[in-house]
Amino acid sequence: MADKDFADYEAPTPIIPTTLATISSVNPPGATPVLGSFQPPPQIPIYSPWYAVWQRHSPSEFLLEFYVIILITFVVSIHTWGVRRNRRIAREWVSQNKAVLEREFAMIGFDAKGSPNTLAEGSQDKLLSEAGFGKKEVPVDLILRENSPTEYVVYATGRNNVAFMHVTISLMKRNNPIALAGEFLAGFIFDAIPGPRDSVTVTLAPFDGGEQALLQAGGKKGESSSKFDNFIWALVNKRTMNKWREERYDLSLTTTRDWEGLPRWCSIMTEAKEIGDLVLTKEVKEAVEQVGEDGGLEYLLISDQRLEKPQRIEETVPKKRQTMHITLPSSHSLFSLIPFLPPPGPNAATPALLSAFIRFTDHLVFVAHFRPEVHRKLKATRDEQIRALRKVKDEEEKEERDQKKAEEKKRERDARLRGMTADEQKRFLEKEREKEIRRAAKKGKGIKM
Repeated sequence: MADKDFADYEAPTPIIPTTLATISSVNPPGATPVLGSFQPPPQIPIYSPWYAVWQRHSPSEFLLEFYVIILITFVVSIHTWGVRRNRRIAREWVSQNKAVLEREFAMIGFDAKGSPNTLAEGSQDKLLSEAGFGKKEVPVDLILRENSPTEYVVYATGRNNVAFMHVTISLMKRNNPIALAGEFLAGFIFDAIPGPRDSVTVTLAPFDGGEQALLQAGGKKGESSSKFDNFIWALVNKRTMNKWREERYDLSLTTTRDWEGLPRWCSIMTEAKEIGDLVLTKEVKEAVEQVGEDGGLEYLLISDQRLEKPQRIEETVPKKRQTMHITLPSSHSLFSLIPFLPPPGPNAATPALLSAFIRFTDHLVFVAHFRPEVHRKLKATRDEQIRALRKVKDEEEKEERDQKKAEEKKRERDARLRGMTADEQKRFLEKEREKEIRRAAKKGKGIKM
């Protein structure tokens, strides 16, 4: 007899697999399979060799990896194209102006380690001949140094009146299309943010009398000095004149004038009219006219002041620099962003402008010595800036002295309080409170209603 506490369990019903005939009867050919219908799994060979991966897997299992590979290939291809395009633009500019650099400077480019080439002229020729290049035939790869995919530099030295010349070629981020698109969008929406451009900035440092120290160190005595007066003078493109006045501190000290003999799209920014009469040369005028309004010239500047406004008196020490800023034609053409199409070539008038810019220093050494009246006016502008900075410095020093004095007085007060009894401390604090009340009352009476 079965125990009532336990339930009787029936034997499990055997599961009979559905046959293909049954499935075909339930789901006719061409019909959508109903829920719960049986689909036989794919047959895998029992005796499949270990290397027959295609028998155990299908390409549909690797769709995600396939898409990732396509994306990586696309990104790498765009990056490679952008780097090559920028390198080509920089090399074309150097190739176009190479003859001017070789004619004006004794040493140009960089050595094998990437350092600026400051070898003696004979040593440079010897190294070039050993490398398979003829005399004075400096290859572009040694003239140009790549700091990044968007920045290339050129260095030159070895010339009268010029300590060195540094060229920075700044190019658009063609190797990063997302960042480039963001810069274009920001420049389109906000007027204060400039759009991306391919530009060249040439900075020339005059000796300004510094060669005398080098000659004395070498046991020689110079016959003449390359020193000339401090001043600010610029030839600017009217389309970008306001932009550079806001961005450069030195140009904010000048006034703008139209000048006879210059194209209508140019203006002169200077501190005095006499400076422009003496400084501007016929060679510069002709070079500017050859470049043209759409040639990319932004400004040509001679200045002894800093790019940014000085914040300390030490920063007001005059430091002469000549700067030329131009934009390349590739900046103004959308075709330069399309792969497989060559970018526009450099402006054919650039070498003449670069040559006039370099020789400008020789002209300044001879003529940039102004009358005492002009010299006093220029000096007054710089002295005013120094006085303003000295006033700020004196106020800061006074605040520091007052703060130290207050801290010292507080330490003495705390030391006195620690040496007093409780009653003495109470009387001392009451006297301080009475003094503060009287001091506040005196200040209140002094206020005019």
